[in-house]
Amino acid sequence: MKDNICRKNGDYVVIIGGANVDILGLPFEDLVMHDSAPGVLKYTSGGVGRNITENLLRLGANVKFITAFGNDASGDKLKKELIDLGADLSLSLTVDDENTSTYICLNDSKGEMQVALSDMRILSHLTREFFADKFDVINGAKCVVLDTNLGDILGFLTENITTKVFLDTVSYKKARNCKEYVKNLFFVKPNIVEAAALTGEDVSTEKDVEAAADKLLAIGNENVVISMGEHGVYYANGREKGWLKNEDFELVSATGAGDAFMAGTIFGYLNDKSFVDCVKLGLLASKIALTSIDTVSKQIDKLKEYI
Repeated sequence: MKDNICRKNGDYVVIIGGANVDILGLPFEDLVMHDSAPGVLKYTSGGVGRNITENLLRLGANVKFITAFGNDASGDKLKKELIDLGADLSLSLTVDDENTSTYICLNDSKGEMQVALSDMRILSHLTREFFADKFDVINGAKCVVLDTNLGDILGFLTENITTKVFLDTVSYKKARNCKEYVKNLFFVKPNIVEAAALTGEDVSTEKDVEAAADKLLAIGNENVVISMGEHGVYYANGREKGWLKNEDFELVSATGAGDAFMAGTIFGYLNDKSFVDCVKLGLLASKIALTSIDTVSKQIDKLKEYI
């Protein structure tokens, strides 16, 4: 087993995306619309970019994380947690008079998300001017991870990044708003809803999923993975394609599973695994997240056993 290979050989990952305070609601019984329900409220650190960063740090990767923090208690907490884990935040921005991003999610009694709201307006401070002097470091990475929380600046970034780009499409609306930038990328990971937003087609059956992957490959993306939740994932890159699924397990919470999948896949790439093996590592990482109440499970380091 290779341990902390990324730190040993000097490779690093740049992750550019959101960092939030997450508020997760877990009801004890079925939800009833327009009524309150007894349950548990859990406050955690989140954001797609931040979650992928934490997962990779726990796997031993060398990560430079770029985001915008508010100059407030929440921002201080997020920064301290990441620095304690070993993240390099030297390229991140702290903004006065802005709240740190906040995400509120309400699950059902089975752990599946029902509704969520995010306030990530602070990311608008990550402008072209902000990034202008950072591309030497960004392009020196073995890979760069982006998420569609970045909005229109995503297009500027993809035009100027010369190393491998992994993109997490985050949500239907954010994928739809950024779909013109989702081309000529190294790796794209939507779920079926996000794939529909990117292609403009209904994506509900396995045949639809395969057609959506073909469309995403046809516009220059090299590797595509589309998730169908409990039905598994479809992977394709023009040379290899197929379906993979985790064995049955008891779901605790779906929050953070997609971020863990992305981290597991990148972990495989950093360790020079094949495309299919990277996808398998992503699935294993997502299973660890799905069986944990935490957005990022401390058990993620078990993935090292498969390297």
